[in-house]
Amino acid sequence: MVFSSNELDILVLQNGDDGVSADSKYTWVKYSQNSDGSNMTDDPTDAVYIGIAYNKTSITESENPNDYAWTLIRGNNGSDAYTIILQNENVSFSVDNDSNTVLSNQSFSSAIQVFQGTTERVDFTIGEVLSANGITVTKRNKSILLSVNKGDTILAENGYFRVPISIDGLIFFKDITWSLSKQGNPGISGEPTLNIVVGNESQNIPCSNDGLVLDNFLIEIPFTGYKGFNRVDCSVTVGLLPSGITLASNTPSTSMVEGSVLLNVAKEATLGGSAVLNGKISLTFTINGKSITKYFSWVKTKDGAEGSMILYDLQVSSPILQKNYDNTLSPSEITFNSYYRHSNSTVKTPYIGRFIIAESEDGIIYANKYISSTNEDSVIYTPSSNNVLDIRCILCESDNISTELDALTVPVLTDEVLNSAIAEIKHSVSGVQSQVDNVNKSIVGKVWQDDIDTSINNYNDTTVKTIRNQVSENKTSIGNISSSVKEVESKLTSKADGSTVTELTEKVAKVEQDANGFKQTVETNYVSKSNLNIGSRNLLRNSKTLIFESYKLISNAAN
Repeated sequence: MVFSSNELDILVLQNGDDGVSADSKYTWVKYSQNSDGSNMTDDPTDAVYIGIAYNKTSITESENPNDYAWTLIRGNNGSDAYTIILQNENVSFSVDNDSNTVLSNQSFSSAIQVFQGTTERVDFTIGEVLSANGITVTKRNKSILLSVNKGDTILAENGYFRVPISIDGLIFFKDITWSLSKQGNPGISGEPTLNIVVGNESQNIPCSNDGLVLDNFLIEIPFTGYKGFNRVDCSVTVGLLPSGITLASNTPSTSMVEGSVLLNVAKEATLGGSAVLNGKISLTFTINGKSITKYFSWVKTKDGAEGSMILYDLQVSSPILQKNYDNTLSPSEITFNSYYRHSNSTVKTPYIGRFIIAESEDGIIYANKYISSTNEDSVIYTPSSNNVLDIRCILCESDNISTELDALTVPVLTDEVLNSAIAEIKHSVSGVQSQVDNVNKSIVGKVWQDDIDTSINNYNDTTVKTIRNQVSENKTSIGNISSSVKEVESKLTSKADGSTVTELTEKVAKVEQDANGFKQTVETNYVSKSNLNIGSRNLLRNSKTLIFESYKLISNAAN
């Protein structure tokens, strides 16, 4: 057969000779509980050793253990693994916003622990870790310390230090990463908080056994708007009302007058159906251009036959709490009182029921802080924390904590203006001294204050240094009451021509009162002295102290 050709080449193909057949090879596998293979079997269950024979020409396995190579199925237990724990693996340094300048001395320690299995090992060593990027690295026993100093500059935005840890001839590496926390720009001062105080948040509506209102009556919902501690104008929009309840009047509140919503409840009204037992009415308040929505809740109380209805009322000694600049609450406690009256009478009678008082720090989630263990008509309550935002009191039926009759919420108001810091360039030292003189049977209280002020008059290049020492003394004894204020002031003036002028001024104000009469003297070489209060007290304005550092703002209500 010609496969390919041209004028010169001819390819001829022909069959080759038959090849030699290959031999088959086999692998034998046996199992045994003994290292020499004795009592070997084909079943691997509970076997400890496995025997293998390779490249056998027979498909039939040998029963001679010596024909197999025996090895453990499971090897010997290995050594326990090492675990390296590096505490505080991520640290952050506080710097300014522009140049990564460190704001204060800062240091972070990362302790190292090594475990082998569950056993702690302390015979490890820490390798060399170099300081970098303005951050100092120090090895301290079994820990690494990263530190920076105030005013230093950190040269990168983030990074890490690799810590080598050696034990039993092995070396492990752990990384401490670091980053910068940059100081933000001063924010814009916020506005005082807005709050709505609702004087009636819940009302029971007496109904017959069929769920029909027993009699015509009015529900009053008083309200007041606050911006910080100050009352402001506030109006309200009343939401969808159930059948049988209509809006009788809607009066906005002002800075001087409390607002009010008056609802008219009709006799034999179903309030949405005989099966409807409770509901809510939305009240959307508009205050300072913003909207705040609250809800008034009502519940049917089935009193049986027709007659005069019983209405319940929960009252509080203070409708609001004020959070002062020092984080204290004023008043520090409030009193809840419960009353009831018949619908055909205006006379209120204390109601002995159960109280539930809850607190909220966000105005959403409330945690019960007090639950009456016995029936009572009054509870004096002290808030459990100064971080509370609202205090809610629920009046419940006598001996029945599950039936709510009325509810009231007392908000905690914060005036952001009081939280503003007052900066003064002034050095002052103050102290208080009290002593009891047993011989003279008198009590002496002294308050002293030294002020050091330096001022420079750039107009005529005159430097004036003033040192003033003020002592106030109050003394009470058997025969009389006296109060005196003494102030000594010396001035050293250096003029532009090099001359100096020294001036000494002393003034004494004294008030004495005893059984024989009242005497007042003033000694001074000043022509006049304004803003000096003469009497048994010489207090800082709006305060209860003579000491400047102890000066606290006090609202007019607290005076």
